[in-house]
Amino acid sequence: MDKLGSKTIIGAGAFSNNGLTALSIPSSLTTIGYQAFSFNAIRSLVLPNSVVTIADQAFYNNRIASLSLGAST
Repeated sequence: MDKLGSKTIIGAGAFSNNGLTALSIPSSLTTIGYQAFSFNAIRSLVLPNSVVTIADQAFYNNRIASLSLGAST
């Protein structure tokens, strides 16, 4: 997802209800806001070590089958 670029914070509901199926978070990101990626169809998620805060329901109502924590992207 190129829209994330070098952002450090993804705000509340920023990518909610967008039909996303996969997500790779860039290493610049530190904070994921409330329901930032809710109501999508994300099946694969990679979170780098840089992410230190994940708000409630950030990935609510998705289909995450593959999760990688502490990965370098």
